[in-house]
Amino acid sequence: DSVTRLLRGEYGGPRSAIGVDRINASTHVLANILISLDGHKASVDTQGIANLHATRDDQDVFLVRGVRYLDEFRKADGRWTICKRLHTETWQYETKPTGLPGT
Repeated sequence: DSVTRLLRGEYGGPRSAIGVDRINASTHVLANILISLDGHKASVDTQGIANLHATRDDQDVFLVRGVRYLDEFRKADGRWTICKRLHTETWQYETKPTGLPGT
């Protein structure tokens, strides 16, 4: 629910969350996944990198962010679902997009 509210701009939108006016595209790469299983409960610690093409003040920017997800899963009716998620950013850098060759 909190992620949906963030994306709808209820917390001030992307400018207040990560300092950009709009996120045009993103790719998330997840790695280093640690799962601790306890019956029908699981704790999952996932690290990754988020690549964001964004716009700030009518200028293109490219953000690369280290992210971490701490999730709690529950299994019910044969399905695992996330019941709690903590999303944090561990580092970030920003650069100007260069475009693809031939464009």
